Amino acid sequence: MGRIRRGGKFIKKDKLKRSLRMNNLNSLSREDHTYILTNNSQDVSFCELDVGQSVSVHSDPSFDETWKEGRRLVELLHLAQNLFCKMCNCPLQLIDTVGERKYGLGSILFIPCSSCSACNSVETGKRSETGAFVVNSKVALGMIHAGIGATHVNNFLGALNVPPVNSSTIKKKEKEIGKKIFEVARESCQSNQKKEQLMSNGKVEASFDAGWQKRGTGWNYDSNTGHASMIGTMTGKVIDFSHRSRNCKVCEYHMGRKETVPSHDCSINWQGTSKGMEPDMALEMTHNLKDNGCPIHVLHADNDSTTTARLKVDFKELQKKDDQNHIKKGFSKKLYDLSKTFKELKHPEVIPYLVRCFMYAIKENNDSSENIQGAFRRLVQHIFGDHTLCTDAEWCTYKNDPEKFRYM
Repeated sequence: MGRIRRGGKFIKKDKLKRSLRMNNLNSLSREDHTYILTNNSQDVSFCELDVGQSVSVHSDPSFDETWKEGRRLVELLHLAQNLFCKMCNCPLQLIDTVGERKYGLGSILFIPCSSCSACNSVETGKRSETGAFVVNSKVALGMIHAGIGATHVNNFLGALNVPPVNSSTIKKKEKEIGKKIFEVARESCQSNQKKEQLMSNGKVEASFDAGWQKRGTGWNYDSNTGHASMIGTMTGKVIDFSHRSRNCKVCEYHMGRKETVPSHDCSINWQGTSKGMEPDMALEMTHNLKDNGCPIHVLHADNDSTTTARLKVDFKELQKKDDQNHIKKGFSKKLYDLSKTFKELKHPEVIPYLVRCFMYAIKENNDSSENIQGAFRRLVQHIFGDHTLCTDAEWCTYKNDPEKFRYM
């Protein structure tokens, strides 16, 4: 079988199929996305103008036929209220549009009046006090909410046959909205602190945990960013939050080019290790809550000894409790490690049953360490079929119907 040759080069058969398939997709996209074809792509031989013929040339590039191509995001009520001539107050017709000027996802349509011939500028949506279209701020807010970037937004708009938005416009709006989101989040935390104090009678308890954008492997923690929050146990709402970052794209760009870094809103606020972010954020939030008049008396967190040690230095009276989710995770992990040695634990229902009973014993007796110890002793006998000590245990249903009782 002969080798396939294309453009003077030998290519593989699968590459040829992929190239032909992409050509077919491009031809289909041109049929729906007509705005990607410009007037410059016409052949000169098809031009119907004669040499020396007088033509009217608009100095404003907005006066063209591109408004007929693709789709637009329009606020119907706002558009309907402005489809009137500003000179004679006669209704305007969209079909008479002679041009469009785009501002991101917002547009200004130029529509001449059929009565007085005055050209009117009609906006497709509302504008803010600064003159910017509100829809551009909305798309930036939606981008942040969905956790995507400017490229993803334009890919989505392209699939809808909506003209794309310049990435600089989206990033500019993202910075403006990001500051407002941060301010609103701070105000919400202060409001939640007051509610937590009222519901807890002054003895505030909070749950704390941290996370990183890059998952740790158990022995390697090198994430450049981390975040943490404290949640009130009574309200279930966030009462404070914090974040750490070790990199800044603006600084990296100019330092890579060996240039002076200009003044900017730098995101770097941490120089230490990724593992050290968690205790530092816990200490910062505990101090912030104390300064705001909402001191923490009991903190529910994981078994990180570093965080506990850092907090005990400045807050000696702070009571530390282990979080139930982390206890459950650590206990089940130990059992799965033991299952490698003891085959009795390999049954798929054994370890979940042991973990469930273990958590029952903790939740019913979390007010006293002595009660928890007694529940653990009762738990061992319960697992092996001895229910003499289960009379006070609400989670054990053996006493209700011993004949139909099943363990798992």
